[in-house]
Amino acid sequence: MNIYQRLNKTFFNSCSRIDKYWQKRKRTIDTKLIVLFLMKIISGKNNHGYAYIINEIWDDCIREEIPLPQYNPISASSMCEARIKFEQDYYKIKDFNDLYHQRWEIEELYKLSKSILCIEDFHSHNEKGVKQELRAHILLINLTRISENYFNHRNYDDEGSRINNKESRDKKQKLSSKNCLFFVVKYLPQLIQGKLKKHLK
Repeated sequence: MNIYQRLNKTFFNSCSRIDKYWQKRKRTIDTKLIVLFLMKIISGKNNHGYAYIINEIWDDCIREEIPLPQYNPISASSMCEARIKFEQDYYKIKDFNDLYHQRWEIEELYKLSKSILCIEDFHSHNEKGVKQELRAHILLINLTRISENYFNHRNYDDEGSRINNKESRDKKQKLSSKNCLFFVVKYLPQLIQGKLKKHLK
């Protein structure tokens, strides 16, 4: 099981727990879809509306044969309604404070974070929506860091054989944080569904 399969399993388990916390009945829009939408919306341009981003998600998932809750894209108003109903307090503020302070030694992470996060570019204009987008931002940055570590520090070649030759390891292409961010954003649906293997070469 590679790092992305483990991430996928953790993500699905976490989303399932949160679904039980806020959903009174089974809905078309679940936590997984909301989180994917939030990460897409904070990584795009503010002039892209909800409908544009939802259609982009549907196109990506159909192309990659990733299951969707329904054939046609959900409406923008349905996503707005789901965000309002989405439980805000499953993770306490203290959890994010603790996580933030544990990462102080990784200065590059915060440099990357500050370079892509512009307060005036938030789509939401209320406290709950801004907090959702901030949390999606934190998740996106951490997925980027995990990907960077995976690509730049793995000791195996594409066939799974251990690389012991220093020269061979040095020839492995290094990815910058920004390039890893672009990779994560481009393949978010595949990453979340654990179907990233064919894009890792």
